Amino acid sequence: MRYTASDKMEIIRLVEESSLPVRQTLARLDIRRSTFYNWLKRYEEGGLDALADRKPSPISLVWNKLTQSAICGQIRLRLLLLLVSIETGCKASTGSVLPLRVR
Repeated sequence: MRYTASDKMEIIRLVEESSLPVRQTLARLDIRRSTFYNWLKRYEEGGLDALADRKPSPISLVWNKLTQSAICGQIRLRLLLLLVSIETGCKASTGSVLPLRVR
């Protein structure tokens, strides 16, 4: 479940003002301790605005993008195959080489 910044603030207040231990209060609210302490840290560092949902970083949206290192490795391998095919006069088979996709 997603909570608004004001919901998170209210939960922080509830936990801090509760006579029950933190663990027990969070269990009754069905909120993980790690989630609560992340919210608390964000609130202490940046106030209510820091509790607003953050948009995911663009890097996490693209899970299958090749790294620059992998792209360079693919290019080197393709050039090597081309060089070998030129020197031997045989057509190089690139079927085992992954297709190169740059986005």
